Amino acid sequence: MNEIRKDYLLNRFVIVAENRGARPHDFIQEPAEAKECKTCFFCPGNESLTPPETGRIGTKKKWLVRSFYNKFPAVSADYPAANGSHEIIVETPDHCKQMSNLTVEQLVHILDMYAERTKKLEAQDGIEYVSVFKNQGAAAGTSLLHAHSQLIALPELPPLIGRELTAFRNAKREGRGCVFCSTVKSEAKGPRKIFEDRHFLVIAPYASRVAYEAWFLPKRHIQKVTDLRPAEKKSLAKMLRRFLHRLDVLFKHPSFNFYLHAAPGTDDFHFHIELLPRLTTWAGFELGNAAYINPVSPESAAKSLRGGKC
Repeated sequence: MNEIRKDYLLNRFVIVAENRGARPHDFIQEPAEAKECKTCFFCPGNESLTPPETGRIGTKKKWLVRSFYNKFPAVSADYPAANGSHEIIVETPDHCKQMSNLTVEQLVHILDMYAERTKKLEAQDGIEYVSVFKNQGAAAGTSLLHAHSQLIALPELPPLIGRELTAFRNAKREGRGCVFCSTVKSEAKGPRKIFEDRHFLVIAPYASRVAYEAWFLPKRHIQKVTDLRPAEKKSLAKMLRRFLHRLDVLFKHPSFNFYLHAAPGTDDFHFHIELLPRLTTWAGFELGNAAYINPVSPESAAKSLRGGKC
């Protein structure tokens, strides 16, 4: 039976349309390849072809993760009316590997770079929020094959982050505590749990906007990626790798987006990552109403992602 569901924190809603009976094989399609250039600017040996470097993990001759300014930035210190920083984070020197193929150790290095750049940018005057995100696959908006993430540091809060913070504070004022801590406790016992260990819980959220959406929630109440302890980074890396492997098995390397939601400055919030596979296309209803129709219930999605039959 179809059902209208409300998000944990915001007042957005999703129509879970189970009557459409979608199964994993219904979404499998030939992926549209991202553009392959003759010279990959992200590969080792081509460092001089990129804009100035902002960070590096590893040595100059053998780097593991590298960050630099975007050649075509959305925001920049050079734009008085759009001040900020737009950076590329190259996740691996290996041109042929995607995030799901990387080792846990390499994924920890990527998280280290997210934390390093976030900390440095937040310390700059005029920066209010650092948004870290990843687009993989043409359907998710990427233009180059070499595995990479991006970050955009902004002089003001993005509207969605502002709404989340307001709703988060309101819940605490009403005596409901941290919505995400409560979600960790309730979802760990339910049918929407995908994976869990001592430090992280991965769930298909109750009001999933897209089929097979997943949230990665730390069990400890922390504000941002810079607060992750070494054991928590390793846990998150393992969870990301395991989840992405499962997506590859189910959908033959689908496009996806993920993004980090964190507290700005010293505000209170509960850090987490939201990952959205791009298996369907939002159309007029979604775009015109900021509401969503999801053909796969989160419960069914979680079962498939755990490895059970749906």
